[in-house]
Amino acid sequence: MFRLETGDDSPDLADLCEAMLFAGARSLGFEMTDEMTIDAQEKIMTAAATLAQGMVHYLTTQVGIARVREMIEAPGRKEPELGN
Repeated sequence: MFRLETGDDSPDLADLCEAMLFAGARSLGFEMTDEMTIDAQEKIMTAAATLAQGMVHYLTTQVGIARVREMIEAPGRKEPELGN
C-alpha cells in the first residue's frame, strides 16, 4: 500500500482504508466475523465511490482556492492566456 510521508506519527493510507472499511461494514450491521453478502459488498463499494467523488470535488476546490489566493497575493503577475 501507499504510505503517507508526513514526517509525523500519522497512520499510513492502508491503515486508514482498512479502518474505514470496517467502520462502513459495522454501520451496515455487519461484523468482520460475518460472511459479507453481495448486497453488503455493493453498499460498501457504492459508499466508497461516493466518498472518492466527494474527495475529488473537495481537492479540486482546494486547488482552485489556492490559485485564487496566489493571484490575490501577486496582483502584478500576469496569468498566461488560455489556448496559447
